[in-house]
Amino acid sequence: MLYPVSTLDELAEYSSFGFEVQTEQGIVDGFLVKTATDQYLAYKNHCPHQHLPLNWNPHQFLDKNNELIVCAMHLALFELETGQCVAGPCTGKSLTPLSIEIRDRVVWLSIES
Repeated sequence: MLYPVSTLDELAEYSSFGFEVQTEQGIVDGFLVKTATDQYLAYKNHCPHQHLPLNWNPHQFLDKNNELIVCAMHLALFELETGQCVAGPCTGKSLTPLSIEIRDRVVWLSIES
């Protein structure tokens, strides 16, 4: 099933966008990022360290240079393209990716039934 999350216009280059979507399996708390190569990716909004949300403020998931995803609670840093933790208490672990599709400039969360 597909669930609308955002439009591409809501994502500026190197920005992030948080979302919560009600699915048949329950609420999915996630966020979108746009990479330097114009690739759009989505991850669950929880740090693998203690499974807390990554952001303190809505839509703010990136460091000040918009190069890495940052956990606001423990300052762990994650690569945009892989979700791999490269610094902090969960080094070596990864964020959980979410499947998305882009159709007519709308980003859709794809959940298998």
